[in-house]
Amino acid sequence: MSYLTALLIIVASAAAAAVASLVVDRFVSRDLRRKYSDEAARIFAQLGTMFALLLAFVFSQVWAEHRTAEQAISGEVGALLGASALAHALPNHAGKPVNLAIITYANAVVDDEWPTMATGRTKSEAALTDFRLIIEQAVQLDTTGPSGVTIQSQILSQLAQARRDRETRIFQIDQSLPVALWLVLGVLATALVTLVLLATTEGLGHVLLASVFTATTVMVLVLVAMLDFPFEGSVSLSPASFAKLLADTSRMVAGG
Repeated sequence: MSYLTALLIIVASAAAAAVASLVVDRFVSRDLRRKYSDEAARIFAQLGTMFALLLAFVFSQVWAEHRTAEQAISGEVGALLGASALAHALPNHAGKPVNLAIITYANAVVDDEWPTMATGRTKSEAALTDFRLIIEQAVQLDTTGPSGVTIQSQILSQLAQARRDRETRIFQIDQSLPVALWLVLGVLATALVTLVLLATTEGLGHVLLASVFTATTVMVLVLVAMLDFPFEGSVSLSPASFAKLLADTSRMVAGG
């Protein structure tokens, strides 16, 4: 969801609440609203508490998932940078095939896999094939002496960590809140807005109260929806780390 779409949803909700408040003000007598104001206030307090607790839980969940995806990206790139540096340290350019494979993989992630993830689909098979090629090149390294074998072992360890972080990143693509949670949040939010519309406030105050309450409630729900998909929309995670990996590894290869 883009920022513009989010803004339009919030503004449209506030406008709808303003119109609804005018309709209620016209067709529901203030005396009737005053008659049930105490009961409405108690119901509002109970529903408001339920909504706040559920919303806090949901926000905590989506933020944790978002952070998990972000940390997985950082871990994957960090491990690949470590493998790249170790491969570069091998004598006689023995690690160059590994670094060339890392460059190919980083290119595939930035150009192919990231746009695929942004559409809510799963991993790129091309990127996965390129990652497997990195491991194959690391296994086939022409190493001599104890130090070369040690470096090769360290490279493979870094690649194993990168593979784990990659799987975590891919897992986060389609992890979203259950429909049931969205349904409950929607019902509670609608009930709260309805109670605000039936408040005893009169005139312009009634319109402002309904509009502001609705806009802020929808704003929080829209934020949750935007964070729920870490690779989509305006608050999505970017492939900047992989672009840096690509640039750094390319410089290593170019520098011999």
